[in-house]
Amino acid sequence: MQIRFPEWLEKVDEDRQAAEKTRFLLRLAALYVDSEGRLSELSKACGLADNTLATVSRRQDRLSPEIAVKIEEVVGRDILPRELFRPDLFVTPEA
Repeated sequence: MQIRFPEWLEKVDEDRQAAEKTRFLLRLAALYVDSEGRLSELSKACGLADNTLATVSRRQDRLSPEIAVKIEEVVGRDILPRELFRPDLFVTPEA
């Protein structure tokens, strides 16, 4: 699945863009787990404390590799592969 980021996200200041992209992807992942897109439900589905991803989304521009893998496992690789969250660590396979 190809993710198209919204136009407003591309206009965010460069120093905030990584954090905002992470936040956007977390919200998108949460919608696949919970109809209201609650990060607490995504956290629980990943086997984390229910406030973990909400805290991460406010404080970090990148997820840990472990959390990226957990989200991929919960939501599905075909929907949100780990490479989207950590392109610096995971290589996207060539089609």
